[in-house]
Amino acid sequence: MKKIFYTAFILAVFVAESSAYNFACGAKNDGLWSTTKWRGTEGTATAIGQVPGPADYVNIGAKITLDKDVEIKSLHITSPGALIIDGRNFVVNSKMTMNATDSALILKKSKMQVDRKLETVMTPTSTTIKQNKISLEDSYFSLSSIVAPVPSSKLKTNTNSGTTVELKGKSELVMKNSFEVDDIFRGKNGSTLFFKIVMSESGGNIPVIKLGYADWEGIKVEVNVPETVKTGKHPLIIVADKSADFKGIRLFLNGVETAIDSKSDKFSFAVESVAKQGKTLMLIVKK
Repeated sequence: MKKIFYTAFILAVFVAESSAYNFACGAKNDGLWSTTKWRGTEGTATAIGQVPGPADYVNIGAKITLDKDVEIKSLHITSPGALIIDGRNFVVNSKMTMNATDSALILKKSKMQVDRKLETVMTPTSTTIKQNKISLEDSYFSLSSIVAPVPSSKLKTNTNSGTTVELKGKSELVMKNSFEVDDIFRGKNGSTLFFKIVMSESGGNIPVIKLGYADWEGIKVEVNVPETVKTGKHPLIIVADKSADFKGIRLFLNGVETAIDSKSDKFSFAVESVAKQGKTLMLIVKK
């Protein structure tokens, strides 16, 4: 009996693994997730009308809108692809990658979970990149890390290109670890390539970022709030590491670069230790 059960278990695992597909859609297949013309490495993938599922690997090169809750194994967004998630839940059970040029992930009133990291990618022979974007509007996004490496020694660093992470309104970005960004995106050695975060108030809400630790050297953080924003202390970035600091961060308030300890009649920033939360970068709004 035990032998029969063990054999059945092995067979079930084999069937599950063998049924995984590599799904892809090209630049001419803009549309909805459930109706796009997916192609796959298995010849029957599109013939039987399948869509990606929890065991599948997905490569998006078109503008695809999620029209249902989805769970997949891994995701790559290539140029000029974009994934738009509006009012849906999306789970990636492994890692996610995005082309460092002309790719986008856009969440609106949605929840997304990536079990591992999100990494921007380029080839080892890349000479130029353009821009890619991760955008949250009234949304929740959790993952391990956002990683932006540079494997190419030929990359030109005098262009206004890089990665923008946008958070708007009631949005929350949660990372177990941190941003892991190459020095080239931190303005080192005269580079104008960037990795920046834009946090904007909407509907009376200001977004927040929570992460395990952080190296802020050369990272741009742009905060946009109206004069009518609610008075008081607004947590912007919460770092669990109690020894963390925000040394080297480039802070901008409504388009004007400012220091953490600078004061004004209306707005100021401060770093505070919060019980059980580590260090927090606060926006302080006066009456």
